[in-house]
Amino acid sequence: DKQFNISIKDSNDVPTAIAISVDSLLEKSPVGSYVADLNTTDADATDSFTYSLVAGQGARDNALFRINGNLLEVDSVLNVNNGSTRNVRIESSDKGGQTIQRSFVIRIIDQNDFPTDILLSDTTINEIAPIGTRVATITTTDEDLTDTFTYSLIAGSGDAGNSSFAIVGDELQSNTTFDYESQPNYTVRIRTTDSQGGSFEKTF
Repeated sequence: DKQFNISIKDSNDVPTAIAISVDSLLEKSPVGSYVADLNTTDADATDSFTYSLVAGQGARDNALFRINGNLLEVDSVLNVNNGSTRNVRIESSDKGGQTIQRSFVIRIIDQNDFPTDILLSDTTINEIAPIGTRVATITTTDEDLTDTFTYSLIAGSGDAGNSSFAIVGDELQSNTTFDYESQPNYTVRIRTTDSQGGSFEKTF
């Protein structure tokens, strides 16, 4: 009789899963902003991995992202108005060449966009019109298409005629009876404020 020792030779195990640490990104984050850490599950505890964006199901938005080592980064400025989610497909390859692929959905988180302009539907009023006469409807330009706005007359450059007008809801109204011969033009300064406190001012 003789005893022999049998050694088990290790073989390269195939990675079994890819995970990302975060699945969301704030809209308008600068190019190169961090999105998530990439991690691979593998029976070979000491293995190392390389990551890449690959074609296939769920790879629709790969071009908007990039991989830096084990980090997923954004490679384009994303706007939630163009879609609230983005899809990427990632491959993890271990040092022995075994691979696994998985698709991920990245949620784009909306942030408040400030108003960028104020518009008046008209800038004229008839003289002798009674107090409370509508001069114009006020509207706001804002990337947040469903946002709501409040309007006010405020102090600042161009506010000389503010006291002669009033704002009711989204209407600019007269607050005095005008006489063309006495003064044919007035200037007012209007502020629009969105539901999150973002504001814009303009003189008319």
